[in-house]
Amino acid sequence: MTDERSLTRRTSLKGIAGTGALLLGAGLGSNTVSAAEGSVPGVEEVLFEGCQSAAIKFEESFVAPADDGFLTLPIEPVGDDALFVPVESITDDAITIPSVGGTDTSLALPYTSLSSNELVLPAVDDSGLVELSHDAAIPILETKDDGIVIPTDGTSAGYHLVPLEGGGTLKLPTKRTDDDAVTIDLANGSAVFPIEGSDADGAAVVAPVVRELDGYVTTVRVRTYNAAENRVETVVRELTVDDLRTTTLTGGTDYGDVIAWTFNAYQFYDRPLGAGDHVLSVTINGQTVENPNDCGGPTEKTGHGGIDLEDVFLVPTCVDAETGVARYAVDNENPKPVELRYAVEETERVDTITVGARSTTYLDVLAPDGEATLALVDDDDEVLVAAESNDEVECLPRNRTRFNFQCVRRFEATAEFYVHNGTDEDRTYTYYVAETGETGVITVEDTVASAETFTVSAPEGQATVGLYYEGALLDADVSDPDEIC
Repeated sequence: MTDERSLTRRTSLKGIAGTGALLLGAGLGSNTVSAAEGSVPGVEEVLFEGCQSAAIKFEESFVAPADDGFLTLPIEPVGDDALFVPVESITDDAITIPSVGGTDTSLALPYTSLSSNELVLPAVDDSGLVELSHDAAIPILETKDDGIVIPTDGTSAGYHLVPLEGGGTLKLPTKRTDDDAVTIDLANGSAVFPIEGSDADGAAVVAPVVRELDGYVTTVRVRTYNAAENRVETVVRELTVDDLRTTTLTGGTDYGDVIAWTFNAYQFYDRPLGAGDHVLSVTINGQTVENPNDCGGPTEKTGHGGIDLEDVFLVPTCVDAETGVARYAVDNENPKPVELRYAVEETERVDTITVGARSTTYLDVLAPDGEATLALVDDDDEVLVAAESNDEVECLPRNRTRFNFQCVRRFEATAEFYVHNGTDEDRTYTYYVAETGETGVITVEDTVASAETFTVSAPEGQATVGLYYEGALLDADVSDPDEIC
């Protein structure tokens, strides 16, 4: 493997979203059923893969911050050889550049390091999936309270040319340049800045368009059957733009380009595919879509007696700091369903949930860096009980899963990859191949080895594979055509 193709083990979630890595369990096969086509505002349709998975296909105009192929940013020329770039906010891995006109969208420019004199951006390969060992370092001429000043070599062939430290150029695709703004071309909801003439020649920097309010899109409620507990439960998830994927769904009917979120019951419950956990219905934008497949499950029953709020418990269960999610369980030991209001402290998020009789509703709420405090409140917004997120437990097996390329079978045009499951439980992972769009599942049992290998199509020995769990990227690796099995 050449130095330019070597992995740094830093993968780009936003780059993945741009390439279209939607994963739907085992893929859409003959038992896939679509429902609610055009009947839910903002949703094209809801797809059910048997009883174990559901995917919501959103209308692009509902979730895409910009659907017209460009975004205007208040980037101003400073003389003939510099640009002022406004900075709206800075996170651990991106700076956001506001758009013109007071819209709710910004451009999230990823970075690997930032100082008063240099901005270093991660370079991705042409799949948009794997970050390379080389970065693109932009010199900073001046820092201001509301932005930075960077050099420019002018424009050429529709690009603003930004010189890089050590040589080379970062090219900003401009549709139009005005005295006080630059209009950036977009592709699949991201601006792609090609790199020329440096160690990362031929690579690019990918900057997605994001919404304000942490990219919040909508709240989804998934009604599930928990096979281990033999009861119906509910999962409430606050979706952001980073939860969505764009792809044609492989393994069955070709649905074309989509913007979708997928829920796999077996991954939510941390059990293997086939354990009997089901998706019964999906509620979004106020409307419920039932799974038309025959999924069975127990009948929900209510008993006699009143409701005692002391028999309702709020339990913080886990966090995923990388995607900014905290999970809580609301347990109701009453013989009747209970309706509750919840609020996330220091935010404007307030909503209502219903917890079934002797059942549990799970809440996945937005939590920057995994930190949140969730409260159950009464109608007067008085706090009944509150709990900080449980940052001692990971929701996703990020640090307990090992994934890497093994070898290429040249004559079969396939590549072999290795997955190690260090969770002490049987798990089913999903994967996506950037070059071909291939998706699939791999179950790794809790055995002495706790590892499995799987093969994917690899034309000319090339395969860039991402490994996913609950729709989040755990790891990625790229094949080396010279490493023969």
